[in-house]
Amino acid sequence: MVVVPDLQKTPIGARIRFLWKRQGLTIPDLERRTGISHGTISRLERDSRAVNVAAVGKLLAYFGRDLREAYPDGLDAADQLVPISDFGSWLRNFRVKKGLRQVELARILGVSKVSICRNERNHSRPQYVIVERLKKAFNLNGECDQFL
Repeated sequence: MVVVPDLQKTPIGARIRFLWKRQGLTIPDLERRTGISHGTISRLERDSRAVNVAAVGKLLAYFGRDLREAYPDGLDAADQLVPISDFGSWLRNFRVKKGLRQVELARILGVSKVSICRNERNHSRPQYVIVERLKKAFNLNGECDQFL
């Protein structure tokens, strides 16, 4: 029997561990189903700062609706990893939620990985046409406009 953690005090790694254990999975099972390495999953569970946020995005996408059960307090798992304060953090958070790596988002938008990296670090702003491609590709209705 899996005990439900005290979710008000539980970091993201423990919440994700709760989800995969509740489904009766092992780390190798989760590794096969998500393509995320055992080491990455283990680092996430220990809440290591060296966790690849794209991997977290894939895990969040894998668990989908089950995340509501792990986050009943209204918190968003990605928001815990990448708090939103500007366009760069919004873009990174968005990419993580979609389970995309920078290179994958760059390919979708028709830009270089370097451009995505610079945008996420707020070293440059995306051109208007790129923002429009982002909105069209993901059916956004201005969610990012407040940060531009």
